[in-house]
Amino acid sequence: MKALYVLLALLLVNYAHCQEVRGKTLTFSNALSFTSEADSIKFYKSYEFMSPDVLRMYMAPVSVKFHIKKDSILICKYLEKKTELTSMYLITADSVKEINAVTGRIKELNSSSNHTSYSDFDSYTRIKNEDTVIANNTSLAWISKASHGWNKIWLVDTPRGLEYPRNTGFLINKYAGFLFKDNIVNKQIRYIKDGRIITSELVVMEPLKEQDFNKVIKRHTIVDIKTKYAPIEQNIDYDSNAIKIGEKIPNLYFRNVFDDNINSIYNSNKNTKFLIIEFWGTWCVPCMEATEKIKTLKKGYSKDHLNIISLNAHDRNIEKLKGVIKKKSMNWNHGYATKKILSILNSGGSYPRAIVVDSENNILFKGNPLTDFEKIKAIISN
Repeated sequence: MKALYVLLALLLVNYAHCQEVRGKTLTFSNALSFTSEADSIKFYKSYEFMSPDVLRMYMAPVSVKFHIKKDSILICKYLEKKTELTSMYLITADSVKEINAVTGRIKELNSSSNHTSYSDFDSYTRIKNEDTVIANNTSLAWISKASHGWNKIWLVDTPRGLEYPRNTGFLINKYAGFLFKDNIVNKQIRYIKDGRIITSELVVMEPLKEQDFNKVIKRHTIVDIKTKYAPIEQNIDYDSNAIKIGEKIPNLYFRNVFDDNINSIYNSNKNTKFLIIEFWGTWCVPCMEATEKIKTLKKGYSKDHLNIISLNAHDRNIEKLKGVIKKKSMNWNHGYATKKILSILNSGGSYPRAIVVDSENNILFKGNPLTDFEKIKAIISN
């Protein structure tokens, strides 16, 4: 009898495990095209001021994977072929979370918002002559004249072999973009007024592997950076009130990014005419663009004329932060911005943010290094 109980327990454990990992992985390929060459030139010209790395962040992903299991769905977006994923969305019955796969930052999205991937199904009509076979499934073509949503979609009549968490269906329709009215959307095309044509098509459907779910989330959301933002003893006696232009900056201390040493603003401002203190995060797209501007200042002046400190805020992974700094060739001083530092120097929480200090530690400028770059340049030049 005891052996029977043991066998029954093992069967239940195995069943529970199978229930947990059951599901599918759907891989979609995305493509961007244009109705004409003129539309293509006009579109890219509007982004030509951006660096290639920043431009990629505004482009549609080349592929998207949907990992579906019993109680949740993980969406992974890839900006380029054969590269690490850049963003993830975790959908459960209770929430939708956006995960920046570069920084590990997690953002809770409003699951009650009414934006959807598709316009109302009543606006769609059949176009039988465009029915086709996609990923071994006969797919029925539909077209919508609505000005929003996907203008063409190809649906499978029934979700063949697809098990997904039914209690997340409402959220799937809004964020996932592969199910519509309980049918798999094998392909979708959107025609945009500026001439862009965005196509997303199912490439393969395969069994879900556990490592494609929990391990992916864990690997990209490791929080190993909190201690770096912790209070610093030398800053305790400073008032937390924000300081203004014309006032003397306090000698705030910060932790260095690339070692365990603690540095100070006054020490960084020795033997130089001007000091720029920048506040940024790898999660901030405008910050990445401002970095290119700051590089030009770094190249244009010697260290006895200009020194730079970039104080990082709100990132989650030390190694990824270091990797971005190295990749972007941000060859100047880097530290972590504690809560006290932010309350004094960036109380508004604006990013990117820059402060210019003279050799007497007086604040000459506070503003956005991206939009106010010429003002910063004029101050330093004079």
